[in-house]
Amino acid sequence: MILVDSEIKKYISEGLIKINSGYGYKFCSEKQVGPGSVDLHINPVIKIMKSRKLISMYDNNPESNFELKELPSNGTIIIKSKQFILATTREIIELPANICAIVTGRSSISRLGLMVKCTQDFIQPGSKAVIPLQLINTTENDIEIDVSVCFCQLVLFETKVAADISYSEKKDSKHNHENKPESSQIFKEISEKDRKNKNFDIGCIKRTISQLMNFIYIVLGVTLGLMITSIASLDLMLLLISSLVFMFCAIICFICGWEK
Repeated sequence: MILVDSEIKKYISEGLIKINSGYGYKFCSEKQVGPGSVDLHINPVIKIMKSRKLISMYDNNPESNFELKELPSNGTIIIKSKQFILATTREIIELPANICAIVTGRSSISRLGLMVKCTQDFIQPGSKAVIPLQLINTTENDIEIDVSVCFCQLVLFETKVAADISYSEKKDSKHNHENKPESSQIFKEISEKDRKNKNFDIGCIKRTISQLMNFIYIVLGVTLGLMITSIASLDLMLLLISSLVFMFCAIICFICGWEK
């Protein structure tokens, strides 16, 4: 059963549903509770995904893929085209064991071309945390947003019976009690053996390419010396051969473009 405004306000006043705001803001039922949902703000602490050639679920340091940024509580941010941002709600949501929820974006925000998604649309009964969000600019344009506006809506459901174990009580919950944007913890589901094997394979490839590039750099140096020598001695055949080898190695270097 979906809760409507009167029920939401009643449960909040009775303390069954707790919604607290951070950064000096106070939750306002009159402004934020709609006919069948609760409007929520974005936390000014965000994580912007860096440009990478590869994002791997085997990576046990996913934080390295993001840049942490803190905005003024009433500030703005320009989200670049196709940019991906991890964020959370400013409000901390605490649900009882018989109430769950889903998170949806606001139509007014979506019409700007900005997709606001919950990293897990379904909020488990008994959750106690901020709600993780994804902000994705789906357009070819940059989008300027104001952190002080509401970005998403919380739709609350009352279950027939209470959950035996609420989400906040589960010991194996990877994102339990989240209070800031967290990167993927999927690597924890991959066995240590598989992760080591994968990291070993990637390491072997990197070392092989690194050694190949070192060899090519040596060849480049030698052929450059031969080119200078052939020019000085007017040896056209040597100049032609060394020039071709030099061009071939230079093209290989350009194509690989390997970042050590």
